[in-house]
Amino acid sequence: MNYGITTPKEPGKDYPYSFNVLILPARYLGENSSGWVVYGYLENDGEEDMLLNFCAFHSEYGAVFGDYSYKIYASSDEAFNHFYHHHGTEDWC
Repeated sequence: MNYGITTPKEPGKDYPYSFNVLILPARYLGENSSGWVVYGYLENDGEEDMLLNFCAFHSEYGAVFGDYSYKIYASSDEAFNHFYHHHGTEDWC
């Protein structure tokens, strides 16, 4: 398993950009059927819970961490692609 860190992934370049804040939905916190375990601090805007900063680990792919509105770091491009496929962004406005 590669534990190096790839070049940061950025909105609008490596995944879709939004004028709204990009979040990881709170439903992904904890263990997921994709094999990713997601950790983070739940934020609440008064209506919904969300994860702004998070870190996630997978036994095969390694780690992904960051903030979708700013930058995401991953142990490999493969790790980022797998994580994003299963746990993509949502807009928060």
